[in-house]
Amino acid sequence: MNGHREKMMSPARRADLARDTFVVMLVIGVVLLAVKLSNVLLLVFAGVVFSALLRLIGDPIRYRLGLSRGLSILAAIAILAAILGLTGWLFGAQLSAQFSEISGRIPSGIGQFRSMIERLPFGEQIAGGLNTLPSSGFLSGVAGFAMTTVGALANLLVVIVGGIFIATAPRYYFAGIAGLFPDDARPNVRDALEAIDVALGKFLQGQLLTMLIDGVLAGIGLWLIGVPAPLALGVFLGVVNFIPFFGPFIGAIPGVLVALTAGPMTALYAAGVYLVVSQLEGNLVSPLLQQRLVSLPPALTIFAVLAFSVLFGTLGAIVAAPLTAMLYTGAIVLWAQDALDEDVKTPGTNNG
Repeated sequence: MNGHREKMMSPARRADLARDTFVVMLVIGVVLLAVKLSNVLLLVFAGVVFSALLRLIGDPIRYRLGLSRGLSILAAIAILAAILGLTGWLFGAQLSAQFSEISGRIPSGIGQFRSMIERLPFGEQIAGGLNTLPSSGFLSGVAGFAMTTVGALANLLVVIVGGIFIATAPRYYFAGIAGLFPDDARPNVRDALEAIDVALGKFLQGQLLTMLIDGVLAGIGLWLIGVPAPLALGVFLGVVNFIPFFGPFIGAIPGVLVALTAGPMTALYAAGVYLVVSQLEGNLVSPLLQQRLVSLPPALTIFAVLAFSVLFGTLGAIVAAPLTAMLYTGAIVLWAQDALDEDVKTPGTNNG
């Protein structure tokens, strides 16, 4: 029976079947390879994000002074190095001392929190569950991204070097990616890459401004109510706020625990500070920035951060939002605007 079908199948049909089988196997192979190389791909994308940061700083210099792209990127690197060096010179010793103080106070804060829980109805059962979380493990979980950065210095070097190379010649890599597609698809791919590039730059611009504003407001608020180590806690909140939606919650945990060592009311006031900062960001800062800089569905970002956190850990959580902005923009340009022939607003475009 099967032999009879093979005889009845035309050569064109056999060629189509062979081609379709090859395409399916190729897609499966690419997916399996991507899963195996997921950590490498995340590092590559982190390099792309760093290159966008360098161009965010360097492009205005290039346009104003008429410099080449290479010199403008070199200037951007010098500016970043100067900012980091000046920050370390002005606040390095203070930050080091305050982070050490935080490390010493958090276990005490966890102990006081457990004692408070035990006084509540069914508190002993809840506290028993908390006792399964060692203080040191909890601390490393809260500041996991910092520990990962210290422990992955080689990966950080790869990201920096790769980002510099990409930033100096982004159009070269755009052309290389577009060259992987058929000739008739290359213009659309180039348009998508250009839109993705703009969206990533705008996303970083808005996110960095949000991080700065939230960190400063939280640090000032914690200092006013007398929480120990307010500078370090403000810096920590600002950094983790790179992770949308979940960053403010992660950043508030050590601050409330440290404040608890100064008294329950101080902890309550600290929670209020974080709540006020979060509300200001959600209702004032983010809407103003998003109106001008980025448009990304909140639910999509939340699920992306959750999924990448589960699949790839801390690094996945860090890159989830910018990667989502890129994929969302590419999907709009390649599908919604082309296939549907609709003028859909992409992330990074102005609302008007």
